[in-house]
Amino acid sequence: MVPPKILNFDKEKGETIINLLDVDDFGLLNLNFGYERGDVILKNIKQYINELPNIIECFGLGSDEFIFSCCGNFDTNSKDIFNLLRHILEKLNVTVSIGITTIENNNFSKERLMDQLRYNLIVAKENGKNKICFK
Repeated sequence: MVPPKILNFDKEKGETIINLLDVDDFGLLNLNFGYERGDVILKNIKQYINELPNIIECFGLGSDEFIFSCCGNFDTNSKDIFNLLRHILEKLNVTVSIGITTIENNNFSKERLMDQLRYNLIVAKENGKNKICFK
């Protein structure tokens, strides 16, 4: 289920990007380093997401995924998203993949939105992990 505040459309900026972030190989990380280390990593990733300048809201989905929204379009946020990837790798020594899509008005299906996010996340992972896919 998509938390309602994630879907807040920014009328002033004209668009909102929705991001689905997945920690690459999180199961292996838990097996190799323990669940406590995994929990610390997840806590830090959520903190880094919440520090993004245009963040609207961030929620955890499942054990190793986060869905978050940012005001503005992809061009407005791309530098910050790429810096998030870099920061997570440098500080936590883990990689993440992100599927990104845009909502441009209040006319969208939550199911279609999640399908697009999941598809984009799969494409990002298939392209080598620690990647993003925006369509």
